[in-house]
Amino acid sequence: QNHDDRGMIWPASIAPFSVVIVALGLNKSQAVRVASENLYAALREAGIDAIFDDRDLRPGVMFADWELIGVPWRVTIGDRGLAKGEVELTARRGLQTESLSPEDVIALLKQRLA
Repeated sequence: QNHDDRGMIWPASIAPFSVVIVALGLNKSQAVRVASENLYAALREAGIDAIFDDRDLRPGVMFADWELIGVPWRVTIGDRGLAKGEVELTARRGLQTESLSPEDVIALLKQRLA
């Protein structure tokens, strides 16, 4: 089944993007902006098809949009997580979330998208 009550759930092989980076408070935090841009560049360099959501909207709106579209993975970057050296990785299927370092996110996504 490739959908649920929130929207589509695309297999990574046919999804418009494999990963979306959602930056929380992007226009208020230089740390969030830099971390988001760095992770985006690192994902692209690793050959992972990513998109960076830099819209100035509430987190719930951005999450709902990407869940509706069905991008398989979401990375959420915010000041609170960055203070601990972490970002959140969420799988679209089941919406399981784990907190990891940006480097671990790249390694895990390379493994799961291979």
